[in-house]
Amino acid sequence: MRIFNAEEDYLYIQLKDIRYINARKDLKTPRTLLRLVWESGYPNINSENQNQFIKVEDPELKSFILQLCCLVDYNQIRNLSIKKLTATKDYYKETQDILRGKLPTAKTEEIQSLETGIIDLENRQDQIQNFIYYKNGVFGIDSLVLPEGVEYPTKGRTLKYILDKRKYDKEHNKKAA
Repeated sequence: MRIFNAEEDYLYIQLKDIRYINARKDLKTPRTLLRLVWESGYPNINSENQNQFIKVEDPELKSFILQLCCLVDYNQIRNLSIKKLTATKDYYKETQDILRGKLPTAKTEEIQSLETGIIDLENRQDQIQNFIYYKNGVFGIDSLVLPEGVEYPTKGRTLKYILDKRKYDKEHNKKAA
């Protein structure tokens, strides 16, 4: 996921997305992006740090990241309801199915583009699903650690809601037992 604010001129990107971008054979990942990861204190990207964001200040890197279709922009989804997030994820899945349906009749030169589109849509679905999990409290309250100055979601399940629900469920289960 990326976080971009044109007014305040900042861009953040999650480490797991840098790993995804770097694994893509069709993208020429700028070495400056990998150097930025290293200089930010992450010699490798793993399950413990993959949700961390790093700030991108280099104009060329910003341009590279912003032109990528495979990333979800946090500011576009942060205040969507679970229902709208699910609809967005379903739309990506339907589009992915359409692209898959074109593969058998595609010309040789079109196949890589279709396959890349399918993979990118899968990545976007995963990002949306993880955000749905976050909003539902599945991954834990601290699973989305945003950079300083970036607002947390305001719609959907809030931290107070999650804590109150957990308390209610715990008390309710004791009474039922």
